[in-house]
Amino acid sequence: MDDHLEDVASGNLQVPNFMKLINPPSLWAYYSTLPQWCRDHSVVRNILYAFEYHQPRMAIKDKEMAMNLACSYLQPIEGRLLDVVGQMVAS
Repeated sequence: MDDHLEDVASGNLQVPNFMKLINPPSLWAYYSTLPQWCRDHSVVRNILYAFEYHQPRMAIKDKEMAMNLACSYLQPIEGRLLDVVGQMVAS
């Protein structure tokens, strides 16, 4: 341990740059798993570009959660939920 600390203090220990050695995870892979109606929406595409190119230090999990939140607001209302919403609006 003492040798390690001496190497750190003297600058002999090189810390690897993991951003150059390993490609950081990309949001494009997650984007390709979304449904077609979601991928075609301009809001989702803008979120993808904003996070991928302007927020490189943001964790991939946070990017995925933000994209999920945006997709949940854009989800089409159909079927039984549409009937319930119609009854709520009418009452």
